Amino acid sequence: MPLQILRAVFDCNIFIQALLNPKGIAAQCLDAVGNKRVELYLSKATLDEIRDVILRPNIFARLPDATTEQFEAFIENLTNISSFIKIVPSSFKYERDPKDEMIVDLAVTCKADYIVSRDRDLLDLMTSFDDESKEFRQKFRPLKVVAPVEFLKIIAEKDLPLNSQFDNQQIEVVWNCDRTKIQGTWEFILKDESSGFKAIAGGFSWRKNFNLL
Repeated sequence: MPLQILRAVFDCNIFIQALLNPKGIAAQCLDAVGNKRVELYLSKATLDEIRDVILRPNIFARLPDATTEQFEAFIENLTNISSFIKIVPSSFKYERDPKDEMIVDLAVTCKADYIVSRDRDLLDLMTSFDDESKEFRQKFRPLKVVAPVEFLKIIAEKDLPLNSQFDNQQIEVVWNCDRTKIQGTWEFILKDESSGFKAIAGGFSWRKNFNLL
């Protein structure tokens, strides 16, 4: 069975965190785009915001050896692995944080499955009971806003190599975590007791109910 490709829009903070920490959770989300597990969408507005934030002095300060050319190469790579949407109509007004409207508008336009963000204003659209959040959930189903760790978990679950020929399948999840670095790897082990068969898949860092900051 072919793997399902998820359609996603990433908030600007995901790109910045991926740039600052190439081995971190946000970078793994971008890796999933490069590995063709995720179709990522960009617009002029989101690219302009990424470029604006990346070139700020506080970002340069955290990467003292980086050059403007390297930052531009990072942005160019994003455009190479993403789909660009030229026209993004306004579809959602968000008084709590109007800057987030362009993210929702893009996700609605490209019919994304997920918005990936660490921004509490965006994440609260899934759980808050204010009028704007309720409108978002009612109007834009099945679009969901998820944190990067949850997004990797979703990808991992969809990558699980299920095989219908095994009748007595059991799933075991093995989590190997280095808590000092807040990193880890997972393995799905699919067992068939009647034949002793095991299929193992792994890679992305995630853990259910484990708060990665």
